[in-house]
Amino acid sequence: MTNGKYRIAGWMALASVCVVIPCGVMNMLIGARPDKFFSLIPVLAYFSLLEWTLSSYAFYRFKDFLNEHYNFHKVDVFIIIFIISSMIMYIIMITTLVLAGDSMPTRGMPIHPAKIAGIIGVAANALIFGTLGIIFGVKLLKLEAGLHGLLKPMAYVAIAGSICILLFLLAPLGSLLFSVFTILMAIVLIKGKDREEIPEFV
Repeated sequence: MTNGKYRIAGWMALASVCVVIPCGVMNMLIGARPDKFFSLIPVLAYFSLLEWTLSSYAFYRFKDFLNEHYNFHKVDVFIIIFIISSMIMYIIMITTLVLAGDSMPTRGMPIHPAKIAGIIGVAANALIFGTLGIIFGVKLLKLEAGLHGLLKPMAYVAIAGSICILLFLLAPLGSLLFSVFTILMAIVLIKGKDREEIPEFV
């Protein structure tokens, strides 16, 4: 029988993916017309924090799920770092938007210094996140269980998403792939451990 706390975490993971959609839309609007959509920043900050809270809780419970049901601890430290890294990314994003205000670069005005600092901060964080994400995917493949047939898709999606994050220009695709990972993780948490599951040796 599926443990209730993991089932709840699974539904929270799915909810976090739903929140990503309005966050993405608002981010694009603010980025395209900061002078017009500056008022959306507080709303974006709230939704982004909500998404981080939901996804981080679910991801942490996924760590507990692997620990409890499979005695698997090879990805524990990576999950903790991911949660912290995503929080840093959230702080950088919101701080950059607030400091840059409604400034919009023109031919006669350079990019706002806050935006330059934000880009550097995000790039550095993405380098760490992407590198560790690849290692996380490889480590996850060492789990001796199929997770309802979703282990390999989860691991490969995490690796592919991390590579996209590292390439920076493909970061939006990387974010999309991590949303797919979150959905797969949610399915695993909702289904729980299959008692009939035969270990899958990779």
